Parts: sequence; structure tokens; C-alpha cells
Amino acid sequence: MNSIRIKNIRSIKDSDTIELRPITVAIGKNSCGKSTFIRTLPLLKQTIEKDVAESLLWYGDYVDFGNYSTIKPYFHSEENPCIELTTKTFLSTNYFSSSQEVDVHLKMVLSEKYIKQFSIHYYDQEVIVSLKENQKIESIVINGQHMRLSTNDYIWLRNSKELIPVIAPQKNIERAFWFFAPRFEEGVDNIVTQFRNICSSKAKEDTIKSFANQLVCFTSKSNLREKLISTQKFPTVAKFFKNCDTKDLCFLSINNNMVLALLPSLIGFINGTLKEEGNSMHYLKPIRANANRYYRIQGISTKELDSDGSNLPMILYNMDATQRFEFEQWTQEKFGIEFSVSTDSGHISLVAKSNGVSINLADTGYGYSQILPVILQLFLLTKNNIQNNRGSSFIFIIEQPELHLHPAFQAKIIDAFAGIVSTAKESGIDIKIIFETHSETMVNRLGYLIYKNRLQKELVNVLIFDKEDGITNVKSRSFNEKGLIDGWPTGFFSVED
Repeated sequence: MNSIRIKNIRSIKDSDTIELRPITVAIGKNSCGKSTFIRTLPLLKQTIEKDVAESLLWYGDYVDFGNYSTIKPYFHSEENPCIELTTKTFLSTNYFSSSQEVDVHLKMVLSEKYIKQFSIHYYDQEVIVSLKENQKIESIVINGQHMRLSTNDYIWLRNSKELIPVIAPQKNIERAFWFFAPRFEEGVDNIVTQFRNICSSKAKEDTIKSFANQLVCFTSKSNLREKLISTQKFPTVAKFFKNCDTKDLCFLSINNNMVLALLPSLIGFINGTLKEEGNSMHYLKPIRANANRYYRIQGISTKELDSDGSNLPMILYNMDATQRFEFEQWTQEKFGIEFSVSTDSGHISLVAKSNGVSINLADTGYGYSQILPVILQLFLLTKNNIQNNRGSSFIFIIEQPELHLHPAFQAKIIDAFAGIVSTAKESGIDIKIIFETHSETMVNRLGYLIYKNRLQKELVNVLIFDKEDGITNVKSRSFNEKGLIDGWPTGFFSVED
């Protein structure tokens, strides 16, 4: 996921497009919209993981937005809430064709019970689908053209792990949730009609339809025109499109019906991408579980760290000896302290070891219990993902990582962030760490690392949140080569008289 834009949710009227860089940090005063931004991605994650009866799952396992009425803007906007995303999606016309990675822009306009409208933009193609209640389709508009589709014969559906509603014939919905969903035959038929008017009268119907089907693929207008011009099967078609451009009405009709034919698969591929990104998204709440003196050994799942870190002891306990040793050495190297578990009479304890002395985490300050989930998740990202998942992407979202930490330890956390994203970039892994903080130390440390050439300034995006007349303003700022933030507001961290 490369960017996000939020409109008309709580105090955010329009965040504008926010670029999600490998390190994206949100700063600002209390109640100025940071939490709304930082929790929108886990909001999407919890929606994808469940069957939902509303447009989004506002209250779930990760975040609590209340309900649709409570997320309506404080400034009483009459416009619907809206979320926009850009991501990279692999598109393929069929099982046998090679896939292509395409930048996709998705916009969702939300009503209370369903997604009222969604638009998809890829290459130079734009699809806008408007929906109605009772699973009815209002319209499908492609590149400004209202498409002729028997909308009464189709319905929209949502299933678990599908964010965008799929569109399927009422009489054949078995494959509606497949990546390679059946094409809209109306689109292919309309292309055949256009070709019939251009081709020689001697051309056979089956030959024209076969050509139309071969032509249907995920491509841009210019590439489609090149295909039409280069065809040897129908010289009249090649000659016709050589004499017109991509704005020609006949060409646009063919292009738009091609997009229409592939719409079910397009939705399937994007839903698949969002599902994968949801699975690779990790979120930690601002208040993590406090350390207990003992934990009873449980046979619970340890595939993913809970958002409050409550299953952290079992994750450490279930590590094999090699991985646990690596974790201890990694924490010693990065933070000057070893974290591990000890076992006694069917119970385990979290242990911190420094200068050869081990101490139960319950006997340390509150800060260790709050930062340990962050440290463990960073380790898991480093060891499991950077080493074995070249070409993959992961998002780690943290609220207030500095909670109860001394400034020196806060700086070490930033050093770990910088080291992970830098190594990931070199390894071809897309790791994004998005966090919200009130710590001046953490922001300054980012600048220091950039100044010392230990972190590339292009990898960091600083989001400054402010509120005026109840409306949140979001400004994106970057560090310069000297480690200073361009356009930094004077006295931002100062205490007002």
C-alpha cells in the first residue's frame, strides 16, 4: 500500500493524499486527528477478516470507531465518508497469461450499510460503480461512458475477506469470488458488434468473436490501439484504427467494453491484494498488556502477535531454541538488554537480563512491558520477512511506541526502525513502519540519522496534524540533508504560556 486519503471521518474533512513511506510518523497535539489516521488501516484489516453487515467493521478486534453515526464529521459535512488507497496489484487476463504489476487507485464512498460507490483507476482506465440498497446496481461508468449492462440481471455481494463488493449474475454466482471470475459477456458482445461494422462482410462471426476475446486484456488505451493497428488477421481493422486516435468514439467503445468484460476479475484481483496486505499488516495499540509475574502455558495460536501484546509470552515460549537465542542476541545488540522467557512448574515468566543479572519483567518499570511487543514484532519482521520474502510487503502500525520509555531508549527504537527499513530496501522488501508519537526525541533522532547518512531522507515522511475550527489539517514534511524538517512550525513542541 503506497498512499491513503481520508475524507469526512471524525475531524478529518480531507487529509489529501498521504504517502506511506518506509517510515511514516504522525505528530500533533491530543485530539487533532492522529488516531483517526493511524487506525484507519487496522480498520480495513478487521473489516477484511470478518463477514460484515455494514460498509466497514467500525468496531472489531483491533480498533473501535463506534459506529457509522459516531464517525460522521464533527463539522457536520453532508458528504459521505470516503477512503482512497493506492496499491500495486498483479493483474492477469486468464490462468495461462503472465501477470503484470499495476498501480491501482481505489476510492470507496461509504454509506451506513454498504459501500455506496467505488472507483478503480489503473493505467489510464477509470471504472466507477454505483450501488443501491438490496444488492442492486445503479450504474457502471467507464472512462465517462455509461455502460449498457442489464443491471437488473446482476447483484452485488460481499463475503468474508472481500472489501470491494463483487458483481455477479443472479443466476450464476458460484464463481463470483474467484480471481478469474466469468467475464461480462455483454462487454465482449459489444466489441464484436463494433468489429462487425468495420470488418469485411466476408469475415465469419466466430472469427470476429475469437479476435475480440483475444483482444480483451488489462492494458492502457495506447497499448490497445497498437494491438489493433498491428493485427494481421483483419487488415480493415488495422487500417481503420491507424487513421484515428484514442479519443475516437469507436475506439473508446471497444476499449470501455474491454474494461467492462474484465471488471469481475479486476475486482477479484484487487480484493486479493487487499487481503494479502491485511494479512501482512501488524498493529499495536497505545496501551499494551502489562507484565505478569507468571503465565500459565496455554495451547493458543501464536501465528501473530495480538494488538495488545497479550500473547507475547506464548510466542516467545513456542520459539525453537535457535530462534529464541537469536532473539536474545538481537535485543542485546540493539537495546543493550536481553529479553526471554523462563519456565518453572508449568508456568513461564518474562525475563530481562542486563549485565549478567536476570529479573522478572514484573519487577521492572512499566516501560519494558510496553515496548517489548514493539521489539518482538520488529524482530519477527527482520528475521522472518527480510530473509525469506523478497518482493513482499509488510506494514507495522504502532501507537505511542515511546510510552514510559527513557529518551535514550526511544532513540534506540528509532535506530531499530531505521536499520530495518534500510536493510529491507536493499533486500527488495517493502516494509513500512507507521507510528504516532508525542516524542520530540524520536523525531530528532530521525533527523540525526539522516544527517549522519545512516538513513536516507527519502524513506521518511513526517505528518504534522493540527486542528482549526474543529477541522483537522494534515501537512506532509520531509527532512533535508542536514536532518532538519523543511517547513517545520516554530515552537511545535513548546509549552504555550
